[in-house]
Amino acid sequence: MKKAGLVSLFLLLIFSGFNYIESRNDKVDRSLRLYDAYFRTLMENYVDELDPQIVIRKSIDATNASIDTYTRFFDSTETLDRTRQWQGILYGGIGIDLIDRNGSVLITGVKENYPAQKAAIFPGNIILSIDSNSIKGKQFAEVVNLIRGEVGTEVSFTLANSTDTVIKKLVRVQVKSEPVPYSFLIDENTGYIKFNHFLKGSSNAFNESLIELKNKIKLKNLIVDLRGNSGGLVDEAVKLLSFFIPDGKEVCSLKGFNSGSNYSYYTSGNLADTTLFLILLTDENTISAAEIFAGAIQDYDRAVIVGRTTFGKGLVQGTRFPGAGTSLYITAARYYTPSGRGIHRFNKPNNFDRLFYSNNGRELKAEGGVSPDVFMDAKKVPPIIKSLELSFLLFDYANYYKKLNPKIINGTGFSFEDKVLNDFIKFVWERQDELKLPSDKKLGELIEVLITENQENPTSKEIEKLMQNMRNQKALMLKKYKKEIKVLLEREILKRYYYSSLIASREAQQDELIQKSLSLFKDTVEYKKILNLNK
Repeated sequence: MKKAGLVSLFLLLIFSGFNYIESRNDKVDRSLRLYDAYFRTLMENYVDELDPQIVIRKSIDATNASIDTYTRFFDSTETLDRTRQWQGILYGGIGIDLIDRNGSVLITGVKENYPAQKAAIFPGNIILSIDSNSIKGKQFAEVVNLIRGEVGTEVSFTLANSTDTVIKKLVRVQVKSEPVPYSFLIDENTGYIKFNHFLKGSSNAFNESLIELKNKIKLKNLIVDLRGNSGGLVDEAVKLLSFFIPDGKEVCSLKGFNSGSNYSYYTSGNLADTTLFLILLTDENTISAAEIFAGAIQDYDRAVIVGRTTFGKGLVQGTRFPGAGTSLYITAARYYTPSGRGIHRFNKPNNFDRLFYSNNGRELKAEGGVSPDVFMDAKKVPPIIKSLELSFLLFDYANYYKKLNPKIINGTGFSFEDKVLNDFIKFVWERQDELKLPSDKKLGELIEVLITENQENPTSKEIEKLMQNMRNQKALMLKKYKKEIKVLLEREILKRYYYSSLIASREAQQDELIQKSLSLFKDTVEYKKILNLNK
């Protein structure tokens, strides 16, 4: 691309906002002339030769960063990749999650209905070679690239598991970000759908899961889990809202500086199920299009929302195409729920602290995010639990357990005896140096302070006393949090025998938000009272 073309593209991106006022006013002309003069002077006089493409790209990125965290520019290659991402397409692969461990590549997760699962590959396997080539000495990124490839091509692995070494030959498929990783029945009346994002086609995937649940039982209640939902496309949120809110209802409005960005969305079709008792689960990682969905559902009193306040991203981005195959993902508007609430948390709209009203007259506020009807705070995770999750202690013990127990009878009802938990704690104790707590770091800092203040090294006896106190604290925490440790260990062990849907259905029985939802479904008086259905 010629220098002049790059400059024109950049100027178009930087100053196109002025066109919302008038196409060519004096302020735009002066700014364009100033930047053109600046850029040419820079290119012609800087001490070293500058690449105009690099300078322009850095200028564009810096400008976007100064505006907000969402507006981004993509070159032609990035634009093609992004188009695939909006469709949920990730890469050609076999459906595994990996982690690097000091040069060894471990399988930590297996996606259901992908080649790895169909070939009976489970977490805990170690990859030794790919296509007969040892991965020893290869960088982790290089190993990942060897596994990925063109859809339809074959790849072979040599894997070490807990008992032996096996060779697996698999055919790569298109790996997607699944909007519904799993759905299942919790009891004879209640279905559960885990919903991860609103990318293209996600509403269809949700509907398929809902139909499947309805075909199994006469479904009365549904839990839609939006915790961690990363958002996506407004159109997909509107399609999903059309499953629960009658036809022709406004569910979202957009308002921007440019009147062309102003738009209202309405439900369409005759698919709405208005009789199903519905509960949404939300948390601080429920974001963007997921908040559009939750906000509209709340405004129409269609579901009880249980959990924590959502992220609070009340801005909508759209994609513009400046030319040369490039794209600009730009914040174009704020969105508002049907009641008029703007829920952006960070650059607050002018309706904060005002009262709004739901369809049934419930008082609602625009407080930054969508606040739940039933608030349930997150449990604080003890440091010992965080440390175990970050270490390889659970991973290694689960492999050891699988070696001793090649099969288990009942995955759903699986629970090991106390002697297994005690054996694990003994296992941890033998490798306690891998159990890093924040206090370990503080102990190191304390020893440094002793050295600095005393101008001499503390004696080995003094250090040993401090270290022993630390070991005593770890021992107490391992004992105190046995219940929580057991949950972690059972989950990791089950991953050696079963896949995510079974583990999720099992853990639903221990999930406080799900259990609260079940109690609300049983107490229909309270459910209707929350939604003011008896007005």
